[in-house]
Amino acid sequence: FAMPSPSRFQIFLRGVHRRCPNCGQPTLFEPGRYFRVVRECPVCALPIDRGGGFFLGPVALNYGFVAFGLISPIVVLGVIGVIRLDVAVLLSGIGALLLPILLYRFSWAVWVAGFYACFPALLTPAGRALIDDSEH
Repeated sequence: FAMPSPSRFQIFLRGVHRRCPNCGQPTLFEPGRYFRVVRECPVCALPIDRGGGFFLGPVALNYGFVAFGLISPIVVLGVIGVIRLDVAVLLSGIGALLLPILLYRFSWAVWVAGFYACFPALLTPAGRALIDDSEH
């Protein structure tokens, strides 16, 4: 039987919870491999890593989280004197090294969910077939 199509909101929520945007199962990453994204969901066969430059989206999200969500506020706090500047530099450096690792899976999941929330027709086999046919 066919699964009902999720709403865009459901797609996004599934991404925030690091789940497949289509079936909602926690299958975006290979079991036991923190940095290995599956090519497709093993439950519903939805493409997760679409190849090509698709990995650049999570990289950009991760960069944005680190640069604007961590480093910029810390540097501002150091410059205005809320914390010592040397402490701000140290915290920024440590955060710049650790936060991308901690946010890796979240960035991938949000990117995949955002992609499918923008193009929900690709959640269906018919929609995926249209893209596959145009690439050959």
